[in-house]
Amino acid sequence: MKSKEIGESDMEKTGERYLPEFDGDWTLEHTHRYLLAGELAEGKDVLDAACGDGYGAYTLAGTARTVTGVDICPETVDRARNKYRRSNLSFVQGSVLSLPLADNSVDLVVSFETIEHLAEHEAMLDEFRRVLRPGGMLAVSTPDKPVYAGLLPEPNQYHVKELHRHEFVELLQSRFHNVHLLGQRVAFGSVIGAEGPQATESFLSWRKGEPDSRRVGLVDAVYLIALAGDGPLPALPSSFMKAMLERSDYARDLAERLWETAERNTALAERLWETAERNTALAEREQELQRRLTALEAERDALEIRVRAEENALRGVYASRSWRLTAPLRGLAALFRL
Repeated sequence: MKSKEIGESDMEKTGERYLPEFDGDWTLEHTHRYLLAGELAEGKDVLDAACGDGYGAYTLAGTARTVTGVDICPETVDRARNKYRRSNLSFVQGSVLSLPLADNSVDLVVSFETIEHLAEHEAMLDEFRRVLRPGGMLAVSTPDKPVYAGLLPEPNQYHVKELHRHEFVELLQSRFHNVHLLGQRVAFGSVIGAEGPQATESFLSWRKGEPDSRRVGLVDAVYLIALAGDGPLPALPSSFMKAMLERSDYARDLAERLWETAERNTALAERLWETAERNTALAEREQELQRRLTALEAERDALEIRVRAEENALRGVYASRSWRLTAPLRGLAALFRL
């Protein structure tokens, strides 16, 4: 399998590069991850690997000492440089398989939704280890293959090698001593998380209507987010990023379908109106024809009465005494006409 690179021309139509100006459920997915990573980036030198549009690197630069965004697409890097500017932020063209950074040069590597686009997972992690300083850590995310696949009508053509949960964890454990795993999904509903001293306790979740679906962690997490490093890892609390339901992809899709239904109903109503008008015209034409037929029938009946009257009169003439007496004269007149 070969890695798949996503060019600038694909950014706005595939959903594989996040653009803040195109709002949707992916806004929650991407911004929430970077807000979480921002909790880890304070005062650190950070690498945002496969930074894409640069929004995440820009967010991280709000708390980090320095942030370097690296992306394989030159056009994307140019776009990020022109779009996002901070004194501690830079963007460099390069591959995650051959990072343009020195050994032991960063404290935190952030790489969200990258690994599934590559077949060379081990090589990618080796590069991350190379640029990490001792005690540094990696924040990496990827879709959980079976859950993610269940949300799509067909496989994602840009994903080369998706991972199951256990494969993702085992891969990270092969390169790092410690691994902490979190789950993420967009949810417009109620979330109860630990607070205060219990903020680091396990998180429980259930599916609605399924009391036996209890699990530790987020049930049916679509994305897996992991912290990995050789040293102690910070304990992160469960978190929630609120959004308005009417701005969700589901609500947009529902509104679009309702609009399409309304348009179809309008077109149907217009066709029904046209049919009704044609039916009215046909009914009026039928009535006119019926009136004409009635008039013709009345005229026919009157003619039949006249014919019968004339026939009766004629029969009376033939039966009269004068007709019989004048018969010889009519015969003589016929001879003269010859």
